Amino acid sequence: MIAMGILHIIKHGSKVSDFELMMEKVKPEDTIQFEKGEYFIPDTMQFKFDINVGFKGATENPEDVKLHARFLLKDNAAFYMENMTIVTPEGDAGLTLRNKKVSFFKNCIFESETERPIIHGIGADVYLQKCVIRNNLNHKGILYAEGKTTVTLIQSSIDMAVITDNSQLNASQSLIISSLIVKQSSFFSEDYTIVLNYDRETYGIVTEDVSLVRINKVICPEEGLRVVAKDGTLKIDELEFTNNNKLSIEMDNSSVVVIEDNSISPEK
Repeated sequence: MIAMGILHIIKHGSKVSDFELMMEKVKPEDTIQFEKGEYFIPDTMQFKFDINVGFKGATENPEDVKLHARFLLKDNAAFYMENMTIVTPEGDAGLTLRNKKVSFFKNCIFESETERPIIHGIGADVYLQKCVIRNNLNHKGILYAEGKTTVTLIQSSIDMAVITDNSQLNASQSLIISSLIVKQSSFFSEDYTIVLNYDRETYGIVTEDVSLVRINKVICPEEGLRVVAKDGTLKIDELEFTNNNKLSIEMDNSSVVVIEDNSISPEK
């Protein structure tokens, strides 16, 4: 978490010029607080930071402050956000995090109707606690990690997670609506992960290209769970279905799948 300096307050109804002036005044360790309301930042403007800075809503309800905007965090900039809803502009990525320092998000909602990543980490260290990442159209709101990004997910809900390029996702007591896709990377969950597998014909838990997925407990409250392993490793210590659901497994000869101490072999 970032140690905060001066508190800048943005009032509902502020003009674009007010935002631009605020951006000029912000110094390292400052916090920008938004009063209750909805804010629309034009497409021509993007919040770009190369310093440590924080955003927060004025109340503890993230739906009280809704900000339509794009963010770009540059190298070595730490970022903190709390109690806000961020809406990704149509056709845009939402938050792009390009840094090695920690970006910390608590009690935030990230929503979109775009097919692009809502949170995109590139070589970043990202911590999400009690957050929601969702696409309001098709449950394909994406958390995308690449370039050795590390993501920690605590008591959060996401539509999809795509973890690639030597990145790592650590999850605790979290919900995955549609799918977990891991390529040349790793996923670890020390307690439980709930997987709805919303689109069972296309997604599920996917481990590919020398990846490791290790989950203590998977809870599946829907009709089934699809697992795909292609040159990947998957180990689930406990699998709990709540409605007599079925498990579908697709794997090749170079993969290792172990579920509840049972080693799974590819179908001939």
